[in-house]
Amino acid sequence: MPSVSSKILYQIMKLLKFNQILKRDLDQHTIIGTSKKPHAHFKKVGNVDRIAISDRDVFIIKPQKEEKQTWVIYLHGGAYVHGFQSFHWRFLKTIMKKTGWNIIAPDYPLLPESSSKAMYAMIQETYQYLLDHENPKTILFMGDSAGGGLALGFAQWLKLEKMRTPDTIILLSPWLDVTMTDPKIKNIEPYDPILNVEALRQIGLMLASNENQQHYLFSPLYGDLKDIGKIFIFSGTYDLLYVDALSLSQYLARKNITHQLFASESMVHTFMFFGLPESNEVIKLITQAMNAM
Repeated sequence: MPSVSSKILYQIMKLLKFNQILKRDLDQHTIIGTSKKPHAHFKKVGNVDRIAISDRDVFIIKPQKEEKQTWVIYLHGGAYVHGFQSFHWRFLKTIMKKTGWNIIAPDYPLLPESSSKAMYAMIQETYQYLLDHENPKTILFMGDSAGGGLALGFAQWLKLEKMRTPDTIILLSPWLDVTMTDPKIKNIEPYDPILNVEALRQIGLMLASNENQQHYLFSPLYGDLKDIGKIFIFSGTYDLLYVDALSLSQYLARKNITHQLFASESMVHTFMFFGLPESNEVIKLITQAMNAM
């Protein structure tokens, strides 16, 4: 049963037609891919350093009181067209405070000005920097929405390149199939107050450019998911991308790949960032998993 606060938020999103915003911005060419900076959020609990990779910011955040060799590589969502938002940093502050893990977070280039090739190139350089400079004992990939797709795609790339793969991958409302052709999407579409199918299809075409949209770097659901670490998936059943989460879980089950799917009834896309009771429950599950590693 959804909490009262989640029901209220859901009705507000419906009333304000949140699911029309991205489509309108795409149609009117008013996408602005700016990013919020993390510094104010971590002032009391962590130290934030910033380095430049591919002329973009990479934020390295370490707890003030603990020194661990455990690292989260965080890849933000935003449909490949929006950067870090304040809610990302609030979420990561909470995760860091409860686990003592370090965080490295690339502010990767965005569509439509840039390309998926540039995104992955920067993520690869960020990962190599982590390996070369921080000697990580444990590596966790975490990403929300489009960032979840990048995390799962990059893990597959590492395996193909015979490089070190993550120990664990945590996916939050992940976007794993940019074709948006699964017929089950139609069953969820009337309930999703945030995402718009046509907008996501437009972006999927932009992301793949002239290449196959089912390539694992764009739609990692279609790739080889063996031997890339344990996978945790968090999603809500009122999220268009719940279809991706469910398909991923079913694939992993067929292949006997260790994973867990946590599906929250009547929750919307990236609800774990909204400060709801259901958000806090997801954070609790994530931190428990991290503290057990």
